[in-house]
Amino acid sequence: MEALRAAVAAGADAVYLGGKRFGARQLAPNFTPDEMQEAVDFAHLRGVKVYVTVNTLVREEEIPGAAQYLLSLFLMGVDGVILQDGGLLSVARRALPGLALHASTQCTIATPEGVLWAASAGYTRVILAREVTLPELDEILAIPPEKRPGLEVFIHGALCYSYSGQCLLSSLIGRRSGNRGMCAQPCRKPYRLVRVTPGRGTGRKTVQEIRTQGQYLLSPRDICCYPALPEVVGRRIDALKIEGRMRSPTYVAVVVSAYRRALDAIRQNRDFFNPLDLETMALAYSRDFCGGYLLSNGPVMAREAPGNRGLSLGRVTSVVPGKGFVVHPGAQTKPSAGDGLLVLSPGGKRQQGLVIARDAVRRRDGLFIPLARGGVRPGDLVFLTRSRTCAEMAREIGRKMQGRHPVPVSLHVRISRGEPVQWSASLLHPRRGSMHVGGLSGAVPPAARTRPVLVETIREQLKKTGDSPFSFRDITVDSKGEFFFPLSAINQVRREILARLEAEWTAGFRPPAADVKRARACIQAIVDEVVRPPAVSPPLSRDGGAPALTVLCATLDELGAACRAGSDAVCFEPSAGYGGRDEISLVMDGAAACRAAGVEFTWKFPRVAPVGYLKRVLPNLPGLFRSGGMRVMVEDLGLAEAVHARVPAIEVRGGTGLNIWNAESALFLHPPLAGFTLSPELSLPDIAALVLHSRVRSPRIWFEVICQGNIEAMVSRNRLLSETVGDAPEKEGEWYSLADGTGRIFPVFEDAEGRTRILNAVELTLIDYVPALTAAGINSLAIDARRRGPDYVQAVTSAYRAARDATREKRYTTALCSRLKEGIKEVARGGITAGYFRTPPGRDHDSTAE
Repeated sequence: MEALRAAVAAGADAVYLGGKRFGARQLAPNFTPDEMQEAVDFAHLRGVKVYVTVNTLVREEEIPGAAQYLLSLFLMGVDGVILQDGGLLSVARRALPGLALHASTQCTIATPEGVLWAASAGYTRVILAREVTLPELDEILAIPPEKRPGLEVFIHGALCYSYSGQCLLSSLIGRRSGNRGMCAQPCRKPYRLVRVTPGRGTGRKTVQEIRTQGQYLLSPRDICCYPALPEVVGRRIDALKIEGRMRSPTYVAVVVSAYRRALDAIRQNRDFFNPLDLETMALAYSRDFCGGYLLSNGPVMAREAPGNRGLSLGRVTSVVPGKGFVVHPGAQTKPSAGDGLLVLSPGGKRQQGLVIARDAVRRRDGLFIPLARGGVRPGDLVFLTRSRTCAEMAREIGRKMQGRHPVPVSLHVRISRGEPVQWSASLLHPRRGSMHVGGLSGAVPPAARTRPVLVETIREQLKKTGDSPFSFRDITVDSKGEFFFPLSAINQVRREILARLEAEWTAGFRPPAADVKRARACIQAIVDEVVRPPAVSPPLSRDGGAPALTVLCATLDELGAACRAGSDAVCFEPSAGYGGRDEISLVMDGAAACRAAGVEFTWKFPRVAPVGYLKRVLPNLPGLFRSGGMRVMVEDLGLAEAVHARVPAIEVRGGTGLNIWNAESALFLHPPLAGFTLSPELSLPDIAALVLHSRVRSPRIWFEVICQGNIEAMVSRNRLLSETVGDAPEKEGEWYSLADGTGRIFPVFEDAEGRTRILNAVELTLIDYVPALTAAGINSLAIDARRRGPDYVQAVTSAYRAARDATREKRYTTALCSRLKEGIKEVARGGITAGYFRTPPGRDHDSTAE
């Protein structure tokens, strides 16, 4: 609440916050229901909107609770909710009329196609992925405003290494899922870049370390668009977003006030830039500022150190032993006694924190920092990380909240001797329009014994609204008879009027009774639909038979091996391969090879398709489709609609990047998507419940589960390998990896679109669970063999085919499973694990590799 007050005082037009459940910052204190209502009322009384984050993914069993939570927010009168889960979007759209729905940055919307989809899906605003650049933003803004939702962009705060919503690293390492608001920020840990040349089996490999500048290879700087604010504002974005959650009230106050002043200056055609504001924001919190991907005007990564650096004071030019050191060029902000410093060696391997006992002194050769303690060397970088001045500024901002958002009120008061005071007020409410409020006061003025009170005295006393959000601009007082009215009684009347106005004003943001009744009935119907078991069991799978066996491939060699090993289908993603050939020609050759082998062929688009990707590939799609036997898999929202607009008859499926966690989400996207590869964060009970509830309402929907492979943990716009190893290509049979402090090795590569892909250190292996997946009604068992080579494809595909066939023929045994599993261990990269299959996120489990 203290941070929210700071945001309002500093000039925010809206705040976003989270409750105790279903928000993407579950490690923050967050708001209880009572605190949430207090926050909503506090903000509304000061002209500030409130958006609540409900931006985690939810399991089938959690849909009722999440639906009830959405209803509670609706009843509170929040201005909107921020969503990631398509199922919750469907619930809110059906049941909560008038509630603004914002697509979270977790939705990974970064293209015009995604924005158009969001409009058709019912979103009123899209919070764009932080990877969108200004030229890409211009392409999105080229959509006519009446055809798209509002747009919101992050302009200040932390950057994630991965696209938000596409990161499983914390989940896979420590079972703390970012999609559940529990991210442990493993991207801020140190890693070594290594080249791995494997032998056969999990324990036989050669690891060669590659030297890098800095060891925090996945740690980005913080974005700060303040210096280039006119470039962003000139594009007429609907909202600029400042990260304030899990930040101190001081940070919130200082950063919001700086941007508020800048925006006001830009609006008034005045110079907006104040170097001291920029320095103060860095002091509040900074991992070193950059323009992010949005501005693309410098390095995004901060690989020397992952934490708060504060304000850069410069580099140490000289040291006076026992007295202090000189920093050049220095900043305008001068450190004072009691302030904290961070000293880093070049490259960040040596660092220390210091507190100075005396004020710094500005000299001709730089800034002299008095410090008797040693350890500082010439060339070290010095940062001011804690400043009393910054905290004092924040306190001053808080004191200025009074009168920032006064609501003008016309007040009429009627005072008669011996009767209760009557009053009526008129004001304009943002949701209810003209509002008229009136009542009787408990104050009864007696007859005057000496000098009666003057009407002007009453009017002047009523005007003193203090720090109330209301301002009596027009006061008329009708009086009858001579009466005595002490100042204390007038003040009592004023307090009663203001209290009633506050109650009526905040109530005006809550939905009318008819909408409440309808919403309650709709939410209850949705809850009953999930809680009540289906009356009739749906077919186990779309064709009622055993699941197909699908192999994900990135090269033609892998595709050929899959066909020879007996796969039923191939999902081909040439953009994940080794490059060297045009994607379209690779798809044509792959489709032809699969047709010749009688194997189904799916062209998988990139995990995050860049702006302009469809312009390259769509013209070729009709011809490829006419050649027969091809479907498409997408992992970006909006691409299915674009594909169908070009080739209406083609079947399009959704990949794991769509984060399907519940039946509501699947059914909301089906059609146009014919089916989905489910999230690897789901357990067997989650999968079974999802499939069951989906098939009751749509028996033909198709579901796939990835059973084998190193699960993709991250996809990033940062080109890690290009920035560290340059043009040294990865060769087939070896791979680059990131090694963490525990010895785990995470394979990493750059795809053809320049995206960095980081894979889990151990392989998911569900060959034990083929019978259970078959019983759950899964249509396809997928093996992710991308970039693993034909030998791996042959070995693993043969094993899963044997398990699938044995299940179908009812001869699957523990002995067979053990034999097949041992064979997989011989070729697995980094060992094997059942992942979340046995225990979903947030429950006790064994996370060790076998």
